[in-house]
Amino acid sequence: NRNHSFHLSSDITFDRKDGKITNIFADINKLDIDYPLIKKAISSFLPQSSNNKFEGIGYINFNGKVNYNVAQKAQITGIAKTLAGSLKTNIIYDNKKIRGNVLTTDFSPSQLLNKESLPHLVNIDLKGEFDLQQEDNPQLWTELLINELHHKHTTYSGIHATSEWKNKRLQFQIDSKSPHLKFSAQGVGRFDGKRLSNFKSTCNLTECNPKELNWTKRFSA
Repeated sequence: NRNHSFHLSSDITFDRKDGKITNIFADINKLDIDYPLIKKAISSFLPQSSNNKFEGIGYINFNGKVNYNVAQKAQITGIAKTLAGSLKTNIIYDNKKIRGNVLTTDFSPSQLLNKESLPHLVNIDLKGEFDLQQEDNPQLWTELLINELHHKHTTYSGIHATSEWKNKRLQFQIDSKSPHLKFSAQGVGRFDGKRLSNFKSTCNLTECNPKELNWTKRFSA
């Protein structure tokens, strides 16, 4: 049935030691999933009211490599193409630690969620690490580079952001060298996983031209 399409072409190999499988390698030449199956998968994790919110994804075409080690290690690398754009991924799971990076190409949150209020095009490079080895004290680090973002007739670029959550302490840094919008912002506070407290932030704005940014037609600054 074309409305419930799933197609996989892959070469799979195994490593064995003492008669037991220790590694599984999958070279995925082609993985095609159409939206009806994606919708079923989404409904397993999200409320039914959310089912149609991701209709803009359209399909998923993936090719790449998967390496699974029975000693709680796994790696996924490849490119996923959807109606809303493409993502290049390199994700590693190692003993309750997740790290990797995601790059988007002509990715459209507006198309994905069918909301005109969202950016129409986003090209980013996202790196991060999530450490779950201490369940009561998880740690997170991210680095984000926004190479290009189109939103409401304005293009932003050259925005770099980092964040760290360690020992319940959350801090971030954002630096923008985008044309007509240049600033540096920092923030720090305590986050226990549910509530943010004692939060302090500062921002140094060195250039902002609302007219050139299409925020207003009245004035520039």
